[in-house]
Amino acid sequence: MRNPTVILSIAAMLVGTGVATPPEVLAQSSPRAPVKKPDIIKPTLEADKLVKIGKFDDATKKFETIWNDLRKQDAMLSGGNAPFICENIRNLCKRHASARDRFRTMRDQTADSFETRGKQLTDLAAWIVLNRIVDQEDRTLDWWEKVRVNPVAKDVLVRFRPWLEPLLDRNGRTGDLAVMIDDPAALVRREFAGFRSAVRRESSELNYRVSREVFLARHAKHYTSLLLSGRERDATRLATEAMTVDHSPEMVMCMVKAALDCGRPAQQHLDWLTAVSARGNETLQTLKRRVEDELAKAPTTPTRPEPTNSPGRRPATITTAAAQPLPSIVPTDTQVER
Repeated sequence: MRNPTVILSIAAMLVGTGVATPPEVLAQSSPRAPVKKPDIIKPTLEADKLVKIGKFDDATKKFETIWNDLRKQDAMLSGGNAPFICENIRNLCKRHASARDRFRTMRDQTADSFETRGKQLTDLAAWIVLNRIVDQEDRTLDWWEKVRVNPVAKDVLVRFRPWLEPLLDRNGRTGDLAVMIDDPAALVRREFAGFRSAVRRESSELNYRVSREVFLARHAKHYTSLLLSGRERDATRLATEAMTVDHSPEMVMCMVKAALDCGRPAQQHLDWLTAVSARGNETLQTLKRRVEDELAKAPTTPTRPEPTNSPGRRPATITTAAAQPLPSIVPTDTQVER
């Protein structure tokens, strides 16, 4: 069975989330790798032990101190070991109502701070993460619905992608990921660099297979998101770049399968499959037949226009911490506590 912690670490390298492998695992797999922020990690492991033995009040106090330290040290809460730490806090909140109430209060205080301090992005990042910790991500989704259509806020969303992409994945919002894809070719190159970094870090055959599976899956997801959002030209740019850095039939097939699965087959997919056709590759031949069948059934429709906020017409960007176009995150009367 694959180690889920290792898979999480590999995925983090590809997406650039900064999700970190727990330090004790790093010590086993890469002795020379430095442990980032030990003054936070060590207390986190100690607090987690308190949770496991049922000392929830003590764990709550310790995790609150850890959270405050994390806010001081971790810019935008998007790097280092922050996600590992926050999942440990979330585990406590799921088991202890008092801890959940305390962190919800902290979340509400953060929302107030966001409004009164001129919409600082550090407050917004903390609010998004605290919603995850206290299992109220519906609030983040409500905010996402308001802000994703605001082109001025696009750079903010891209900066928060390490937290927002997993949120959208968990809620089946694959099409929404396209909002955070500005330059499809550049995204592919970053992902490829992450794949190579993961392989260099651990050269085992297992790591290579897992890294490659994650690499292919992420390209398929991004391709799907662009197709679902109506950005066909950008989807083609992404696929072309992906097939340039990875010439394998597997890359072509993962792209074509993604298009089929979201109901967007096209003639170019047959062309791609034909270009990598290999004798005896039954999976490839089956995929070609699926595309041919779907195209035969589909009526001819005109190409949909690209949205006006596509990368070709990039809007103004936010360059200061005071992000006035961002909507409010203070809870409204319509939001009911769960």
